[in-house]
Amino acid sequence: MGPVTDLSTQQAIPPPVIGSISQFFTNLLNQGITPMALAAAVFFFAWAAILYMSAGTENTQRLLMSKLALYVALTGLALALLSSTIAGIVNTAAAQSGGTPPTATPQPTLVPIPPAPFPPQPTRVPCGG
Repeated sequence: MGPVTDLSTQQAIPPPVIGSISQFFTNLLNQGITPMALAAAVFFFAWAAILYMSAGTENTQRLLMSKLALYVALTGLALALLSSTIAGIVNTAAAQSGGTPPTATPQPTLVPIPPAPFPPQPTRVPCGG
C-alpha cells in the first residue's frame, strides 16, 4: 500500500504521529470531547429555554419541568467548560504517582471470633389436660 495523496493538491499526506498516550488523550479532550460537550450543552440549554417560554404561567408542572431542564443544561455546560481543568487535575495526580505500585503494608492478623452463646431455651411445661 503506497502513501496516501491529497487529491486536491496531489501531495503526499504524512502518516499521523502519536507522541504519547498522554498527548493522545489531551488531543482527544481538546479537539473531540470538549467541543461536542459544549455544543450539546448549548443545544439543551436552548431547548430548555424554549420549554420554559412555552410553559406559560398556569401549567405549574410544565413550568417546574422546564426549570429543572434549565438547571440540568447549565450543569452540563459548567462541566463542559470545566472539563479541561478536571482532566488537568487527574493528569497531574497520575503523573505525580509515577505509576509505581504502592508499598506493601503489613496485613493485620485475623483471629476468629468465637460464636456467642445462645440463650437457653425455655422449658415447656405440659398443661394439665
